[in-house]
Amino acid sequence: KNFDLNQPGTLNAKSSGGGIIVKTHNQKKVIVEIFIRKNGRILSPSDPMIEEILEDFDLEIEKNGTVVTANVKRKANFNVWNNVGISLTITAPREMSCNVSSSGGGVKISGVSGTHNFSSSGGGVKLENTTGNTNAKSSGGGVKVRNHNGDIHLSSSGGGVNVDVVSGSIYAHSSGGGVHLKNIK
Repeated sequence: KNFDLNQPGTLNAKSSGGGIIVKTHNQKKVIVEIFIRKNGRILSPSDPMIEEILEDFDLEIEKNGTVVTANVKRKANFNVWNNVGISLTITAPREMSCNVSSSGGGVKISGVSGTHNFSSSGGGVKLENTTGNTNAKSSGGGVKVRNHNGDIHLSSSGGGVNVDVVSGSIYAHSSGGGVHLKNIK
């Protein structure tokens, strides 16, 4: 789905069935793409299994004012053994505050500027070229940050924390690995 956004906005994205990627572009719109994976293979949009798979998920993809919501949630009766996951790739304007969480895969964020909260319990959190006050935590993998401008609060219980090229106040904690900081201002 595509949503026009003529001013800075907020992205709220959650996934309980796969990872989330957020990247930026120079257009005034948000593009939400959904990828369905079964047995390690991404299905084509014309695959007849898609309709059946989507019956096991609740999808909420909408825009209200300057807030874009993209939520994927497994239904309560979902069979976790059927090896299916849904991941999101969201392309947004650079001026976009983000609240992104995943319990079925990692979170990868690049290029956004605003106030952010990122979390993952199904994989790591990776941030690149971000700006603004940011909280990032992972219980399913490590946290990696490269080129961030602004205050940042990082924690991981599923791996280490690696920070490279950051300007701002930093809190970094790991109970799942080491903490490595370099090129800090």
